[in-house]
Amino acid sequence: MGSSSLALGLDVALTATGIATITASPVVACTYVYRTTPDDGTLIGRRDRIAAVVASVVPVCTGATLLAVEGPSYHSIGGKSHDRSGLWWAIVGRLSAMGIPIAEIPPTVRMLWACGTGRASKAMVLSGVRDLWPGVAIADDNAGDALVLASMAAQRLGILGTVLPHHVRAARSVRW
Repeated sequence: MGSSSLALGLDVALTATGIATITASPVVACTYVYRTTPDDGTLIGRRDRIAAVVASVVPVCTGATLLAVEGPSYHSIGGKSHDRSGLWWAIVGRLSAMGIPIAEIPPTVRMLWACGTGRASKAMVLSGVRDLWPGVAIADDNAGDALVLASMAAQRLGILGTVLPHHVRAARSVRW
């Protein structure tokens, strides 16, 4: 790990994409949430909303040493699954084409890393990451999820030294 290592976590969503970065030397973490307004439901409106998220998120991710992105939740029920999938692939595709190493983290693995269980609630994950990073402003569960993902990438890079047993279990299931 070099002093310029940058671990990045990304929780991609149409409404609020969580972004977290962790730098080395000194170790500094920060979070950000990019929010959008609903589209008008037309094809052009949906396309423009996705393009706006991509245009705002991709530049923040440039220079990452390792990006951990939350994978899709295949069993979730909700609207706009086609648009969410398109957004995820647009961001991942652009970052991959830029040569940024990307690890896809399933939601249950993110929960396991944060809380020791793969069936944790959003509140449990948020509480767990706030305990790990007490001095970091974490606006909501989007930022919290992103910081968990960035923390996983940071541990993989050797930026974070403390590894709990459930961190090891979670990291073993990731294709780094």
